[in-house]
Amino acid sequence: MFERFTEKAINIISMAQKEAADSKTFKIYPEHILLGVLETKSNICSRLLAYGGMNADDFRAVSYTHLRAHETLRHL
Repeated sequence: MFERFTEKAINIISMAQKEAADSKTFKIYPEHILLGVLETKSNICSRLLAYGGMNADDFRAVSYTHLRAHETLRHL
């Protein structure tokens, strides 16, 4: 599936998979991919987000809370 992805994109998706597992969600959400981008730090997107004041730890705390609520509602 990843044969057309660049190495950086594969790393971001791998980090997103790890974030999804760490947040105990059943699938990868956009929040996980953004966390993968933020953790990479070697791309223009992560540098722009950092310049704007976003960091992975703060975003992770907020997004995990949001994702847990979303997963809880999904099971109702």
